Amino acid sequence: MVAMALGLGCNGGGCDGDGTGSGGGPIPLDQLGAEYAQAICRKVFTCCDVAEYAAAFTDEASCRAGFATQFNDDVSNAQTDIAAGRLAYHGDRARGCLDALAALPCARWGGNQELTGIPECLQAFEPLVAPGDACVRDAACVAGYCQAGICTADVGLGESCAVGSCRPELSCIYDASGKPTVCAQPLSDCAACTFGSECTSQFCVTNAAGAHVCGASTFCNGV
Repeated sequence: MVAMALGLGCNGGGCDGDGTGSGGGPIPLDQLGAEYAQAICRKVFTCCDVAEYAAAFTDEASCRAGFATQFNDDVSNAQTDIAAGRLAYHGDRARGCLDALAALPCARWGGNQELTGIPECLQAFEPLVAPGDACVRDAACVAGYCQAGICTADVGLGESCAVGSCRPELSCIYDASGKPTVCAQPLSDCAACTFGSECTSQFCVTNAAGAHVCGASTFCNGV
């Protein structure tokens, strides 16, 4: 979704989910900010301990207010693209994203506000601008990103990601110095990594031997 993060309650990362799921029908675009803020803040106060959220929020109400304001800016940008025919919004898919977040175990959420590991959350906004056509934002480009006002196709498997972004099913792999190299299949758990974006789990963590590997989050993981 457009910078979107959207949950319910369990006390540990080993359970099957964090609650019963919110359910409900399609989410109107003008209600998306409030729905998102409620869902993400429920996740924060379910999965994170006080030390992990205290610097940002005092309680769930302040959390919802902050996230709603932040996300409504994204919604406003989306409305501009929708009115111009560059983007389409699907409220049923947005609901699916929120429900998927609700069912996600804490250790697989790990504070990920953009929900990059939840496929349903990548489908609520449908880009309509083809590569080569004029754009304003990345979100409007079909299988691509907005570069210098023109939609440019995403980078494919084995191609350099030093400039541009990989296709959604791929990850940009980095070298030991942190420089992007090529687009590849996401790394599985226990594979050596540099950044979480390289991993299927979306988390690059330190194991018992001190090595950086893909795996479940150790942050806001319900423990």
